[in-house]
Amino acid sequence: MLQLVNLTQLASERALLTAVDGQHALVVVVKATFDLKTGARPQLSKVQEPVIEAPLFLGEDPNATILRDAELTLDHPGTDVVVNGCAHAPAGRPASVVLASVQVGPVQAKAQVTGPRNWVRGLLGVVPDTPATFEKMPITYENAFGGGQETDQGRIWDMRNPAGSGFASDPGLLIGTPAPTVEDPDSPVTRATAKANVPIAGFSAQPVTWTPRRDLGGTYDAAWQDTRMPFWPDDVQPGYFRVATPALQSQTVLQGHEQVRLRNMTPEGLMEFRLPRLIPTVRTQSAGRWSQQEVNLRRVIIEPDLGKLVMMWRSVCLCGADGRKIKRISVDQKRIVRADTGVAA
Repeated sequence: MLQLVNLTQLASERALLTAVDGQHALVVVVKATFDLKTGARPQLSKVQEPVIEAPLFLGEDPNATILRDAELTLDHPGTDVVVNGCAHAPAGRPASVVLASVQVGPVQAKAQVTGPRNWVRGLLGVVPDTPATFEKMPITYENAFGGGQETDQGRIWDMRNPAGSGFASDPGLLIGTPAPTVEDPDSPVTRATAKANVPIAGFSAQPVTWTPRRDLGGTYDAAWQDTRMPFWPDDVQPGYFRVATPALQSQTVLQGHEQVRLRNMTPEGLMEFRLPRLIPTVRTQSAGRWSQQEVNLRRVIIEPDLGKLVMMWRSVCLCGADGRKIKRISVDQKRIVRADTGVAA
């Protein structure tokens, strides 16, 4: 039952989940890890990252920046792009402000990154002071606007980014503590406030407990308890299963060969390459017959400081009330002929 035969060098895993409509969903993930180097094509890594079954955070705090979200999940449209990295001062010369940007095919995002700075008392309230210079600064949600604070009514949170700083009912309590160093260049952080009206900047994934992703998970009310529990609510949205920040969610499925440009996220200043073009295949055997399953590229994860690119494909097969009737799953890979050389890649 559900025997997985992986005929590739890539990582693969499967799980039998419950779909939104209550039937079984066989989820198969195929995952490729590549070595990245400025000025060179990505090369398949000797060691392939395994399929991630539970979220992996930066540190042990579940409200921290998430490095990997669970990959054996239900499906969604399009492809998510995630970049975990740092801003680098151009030419290695210390700078107080650096504009970092990401472009992968049709999606792009940018962040204004400053040097270390604290909250201070200013004419407009509690404001960030003048940033120091830096050569390298992590682009994490800990360094962006957000956070929370204890009040007489309990702790308040900016649930768009509970890991950040600046969201406070009493901004005076923030004086002397670190202010955000990652901000939207079109709407920079000007002061601490209890209003969630400051854009959250960053390129990393967003956990399922943060908004707006959390709000797409459906309504768990008395009606759900009476009519649907333990199944998904009727109003769960496919976007609930997406991990990328909204600006880096491609509405169309990336195919490979898309151009990637990272600015000021490496010491060289510009990293450019094209996504490798791979076509994993997934077939399932049930009742003695083999069926071809649809496979789509769902996540692209880039970690320039680690020299790593991860591409993750997902296949979801809706298989009625008894997915255990599927005996075998075969994962393979089509041969791709590169147009520039005519050589199979």
